[in-house]
Amino acid sequence: PALTMIGIFAFAAQNLGMRSSSIERASFLSSSVPSAINPLLTLYFVSPYKRLFLRLVPCKAQEPDENEAHAR
Repeated sequence: PALTMIGIFAFAAQNLGMRSSSIERASFLSSSVPSAINPLLTLYFVSPYKRLFLRLVPCKAQEPDENEAHAR
């Protein structure tokens, strides 16, 4: 929400006559960053997607589970 508000204020500032390349960039970046991050967060926080994501992209070496060590 905060990034969206930055974009709204930057857009309003442009409409009020303020011209700056940084304001133009801020309005577009603040609206595109949440759109790019949202699918990644969905992949991580929805359990079936999280399991698939962690299987495809291993974050770190996991220590063997205690039950698995006794089964061997």
